[in-house]
Amino acid sequence: MQQINMTAEKDLINSYKNAVEEFTHTINSLQDSYNELLTKKDELQDNISSWSQKNMELETTIKDLTTGKDQLQNSFSSLSQKKLELESKVKDLTDGKDELLRHFDTLDQKKLELESKVTFLMDELKKAYEQAVSEEDLMNEIRNCTLMSAPGPHVILLVIRLDMEITEEERNIVTWIQNNFGEDAVNYTFILFTHADHLNGESVEDHIRQSPDLQLLINQCDGRYHSFNNINRRNTDQLYRHGDRSPIEAYPTDPHKESAWPQGFGQLSQEGMKQHYELGQFLKKRYTGFLSEHYNRHEIFIRSTDEDRTLMSAEANLAGMFPPTGSEMFHPDLKWQPIPVHTVPKDEDRLLSLPLKNICPRYDQLINKTKKTDIFVNMTEKYKDFIEMVREKTGLKEVNIEDIWKVYDTLFCEKTHNITHPGWVNQSVMETLKVLNDFSYQILFGVYKRQEKCRLQGGLLLDQINKSLSNATELNSQQKVKMIVYSAHDTTVVALQEALNVFNGLQPPYASCHLIELYHEGNG
Repeated sequence: MQQINMTAEKDLINSYKNAVEEFTHTINSLQDSYNELLTKKDELQDNISSWSQKNMELETTIKDLTTGKDQLQNSFSSLSQKKLELESKVKDLTDGKDELLRHFDTLDQKKLELESKVTFLMDELKKAYEQAVSEEDLMNEIRNCTLMSAPGPHVILLVIRLDMEITEEERNIVTWIQNNFGEDAVNYTFILFTHADHLNGESVEDHIRQSPDLQLLINQCDGRYHSFNNINRRNTDQLYRHGDRSPIEAYPTDPHKESAWPQGFGQLSQEGMKQHYELGQFLKKRYTGFLSEHYNRHEIFIRSTDEDRTLMSAEANLAGMFPPTGSEMFHPDLKWQPIPVHTVPKDEDRLLSLPLKNICPRYDQLINKTKKTDIFVNMTEKYKDFIEMVREKTGLKEVNIEDIWKVYDTLFCEKTHNITHPGWVNQSVMETLKVLNDFSYQILFGVYKRQEKCRLQGGLLLDQINKSLSNATELNSQQKVKMIVYSAHDTTVVALQEALNVFNGLQPPYASCHLIELYHEGNG
């Protein structure tokens, strides 16, 4: 019985032991599952954090895209507006082009009408001349001319235009010369053909070969002829006045002092810059084919007086002549390139800062003697009351013929820039001031001892220009410079024109330009 109980207890213990082992195994299995769940929880947590980060990145990306979309929309709207503006400008330009074409057609018609009128007037003048001058009177004039050219003429020059049909008078001119000067006169007759540049590319020789009348004339003159061609330039010198500027000074009672002008007295205005820019464009067009298309420092030399307005005028002029293109542009938004303009200090300038007062004693003597001439004294007496009125109105201590130009200059500049004149200045006053202003330019280099004044003043510049032209004419000349430009003042222009004896007595306007050109004949 005891044995049975022990066996039963042993079995019970084993059963408990097995149950405990199973429970332990179950607990371990649950612990493993729990650990796996914790691991998965951590993984899920990591995934959630990663998704949150990605969600934030997506939200940022969406925000950036939205902003970019708005910017693109604004840019598109701006471009659309610019497109409309460009389309409007293109339409305006097209309309302007059509208007210009109609204007050109009108001008062509007027040109034809004028040419017809000129031809008619020339024919009428010729008829009137033929009627007014008899053959006997003409021969008397020829005899007088012959006596005045004693011991006699060296050559008889026949001038014939190549761009016009030869006239009956020209066909018979050699016979007329022989009848009036003798048979041998033809041996001293020379033909000068003009307007050879109007033959539309045809050479003079080819043109002559196609004209039996011209061939006959040349044969009668034993082949002696020459032709002028105004296209084949070799060299050019230019002198221009600066552009529009502010006045040099104000008179005492003038309410518009230096502060009324953006850059002060004597400075180039925007209108002056525009004037020279447009002059530069004109020169560019005129010398196309003579100068290189692009700026070449070996071909052009520019000198200016040492004044802001002349230096700036030269730069504005060059901007019109040589706008940069392609590789010449150093900045995409700037259609300009720097080109050197040379100068010397004003007190050392003997070439352009004219007249040279208080420097040349002889010139000062000539000016003093000019003041004693009848014309100067008469002008002073004639306008004495007017000059006194100007002195009182302006508050100046002294006003005379020589310096009254300063008053005119101030009033002229103010009028040009739409500044109202004081009550005492009317049209009559301005017209009288202009007469006196022009006279002040005439007495500088003319009126008395013009030639001597010119030798001392504008003659210096003319000599420089003459040397430049002479160098260009030399055989095998190494001179590369084709154009020399001088930027200076109205007095400089007057000095040169007086030296050339072509001054018209009037003050040269702003941006006026005097061209001196050297031409080369193909057969000369």
